[in-house]
Amino acid sequence: MNATLSTNWKAWAIALPPAALLFILPFPGTVALRLLLLSIAFVTAILTWKRSAPPPVPFKIVLALWAIIAAASVPGSFDPAYSLGEVKNEIGYTLMAFIAFYFLADSTAQVRRMGTGLAAGMVVMVVGAMAMQSGQSLWVVRSTERIWNEATFIGGSGVYATYLMTAAPLLLAALLGAKRLVAAALAFVAILIAGYFTGQKIFILVAGVQLALLLWLLNRGGLLRLNRKWIIATIAVGVVVLGAMMQQILVSRAMTNNPLRDNFIGDVRVRQWPKIVGHIMEHPLTGSGFGRNAMQKATPDLLTPDVPLFWHAHNVFLNYGISMGLPGVLALLLVFGCLLRAFWKLARHGNDVQRVIGAAGVAMVAGVIARNLTNDFFMRDMSLLFWSLSGLLLGLGNRMGHNREQAAA
Repeated sequence: MNATLSTNWKAWAIALPPAALLFILPFPGTVALRLLLLSIAFVTAILTWKRSAPPPVPFKIVLALWAIIAAASVPGSFDPAYSLGEVKNEIGYTLMAFIAFYFLADSTAQVRRMGTGLAAGMVVMVVGAMAMQSGQSLWVVRSTERIWNEATFIGGSGVYATYLMTAAPLLLAALLGAKRLVAAALAFVAILIAGYFTGQKIFILVAGVQLALLLWLLNRGGLLRLNRKWIIATIAVGVVVLGAMMQQILVSRAMTNNPLRDNFIGDVRVRQWPKIVGHIMEHPLTGSGFGRNAMQKATPDLLTPDVPLFWHAHNVFLNYGISMGLPGVLALLLVFGCLLRAFWKLARHGNDVQRVIGAAGVAMVAGVIARNLTNDFFMRDMSLLFWSLSGLLLGLGNRMGHNREQAAA
């Protein structure tokens, strides 16, 4: 009994800093605390590395290439000190998070302990949105004011929507994989409503795609049994509900009586993206220096005075192109591609737990890519969250496969 209590205490002591990090990441004003918790988790992972004997870190060459290309842009940057700081923040810290969670995910029990931080954070964030945002102007026919109250403890609408699209697949996959269908349905509805309050068009599309991916992959892996009538009914209800939400968001965000023109045809991104692509192709092998400020500081001719918020490309790949040229875009594509491939393999060929992990990972990566095609939140807190969860999932999934191979040998 004493030995069991001692073991549990040690396991919780190791899991507490990363769990706390997952809990606080979405909340504004926690930079110092998140870096402290990240440092503790990373040092703990290194100190326990030999004892935990993790499987090899995946796609190391691609991760190194990503870091090298970003670092190589620093000497010729519009502001070398700024770009060096951005490399530290956006690649250095995120790779620390990936490695820390990858090493520390040494058992299902330990992953669950760390996952309690994510689950608790999601509960606070979703309940907070319900309590603080439900009375906003999204319910009126049209408003010239911001839909989301940006000055609350759950943060701005863009970051909040990104948080849901990054974290929700893990919670939903765990519930669906355990066949807790009612709980999964209630959780999805709550997340969908909270995300709807943000007024972010991309959230509605991504939420539908992520749920479809989870159901398809889990059904294909034998963890769900979906008959044809259930699938047809789900699709029909989903199209109606998501379509109604999208229609209301489009109307609410329109400045005139033409929501289609205001939200799509007249969108500044449609107007400026071809110019940004043209700028990148003028010097395809080099960029202005790593960092999202590159467009604002180094290429002011790409800005548009009538939309002050368009100070970066609102697309993570275009921002990488401005910063590092096509090599940077290729490196990021390879990073996302390797992640998708690793999770896809787990979803297709693993045991039941690995298939749940793989489905969650595929839905998460697909959602993060899609979300960052229309804006760029692949930075700071949301990038740390993404890489922490990627490390957590791949750490456990790869360890299970590694242990099985060793046992067979």
